[in-house]
Amino acid sequence: MKYSGWPEPGELVVGDVDEIADFGVFVDLDEYEDKRGLCHISEVASGWIKNVRDHVREGQTVVAKVLEVDESSNQIDLSIKDVNEHQRKETIQDWKNAQKADNWMLIALGEDVDDDRYTCLLYTS
Repeated sequence: MKYSGWPEPGELVVGDVDEIADFGVFVDLDEYEDKRGLCHISEVASGWIKNVRDHVREGQTVVAKVLEVDESSNQIDLSIKDVNEHQRKETIQDWKNAQKADNWMLIALGEDVDDDRYTCLLYTS
């Protein structure tokens, strides 16, 4: 399911590395419509980073923690290093489960379901 709003600071999000720059990594957030965040090079991994490409690659799915959201400038600051292995595995599993549920809803209803209708269908079943 894709959310139409903004993620909250502290939230763990799943995204795909879209672009790698010398100063950080741009991540397309899979759970939010048309949202993209920036993970500064200092938030990619612990310690000094010589080459950010040693830690991530384009197309890689990552779990990141939302550090700050500035809706007025469409900025979402992320941290990959602040997510431990347990959090990463749990978040990825939840994300996979949500994708499966979306696929079943698509099969059952024959159409994509928006946030409000999805929630209504979940609680009326």
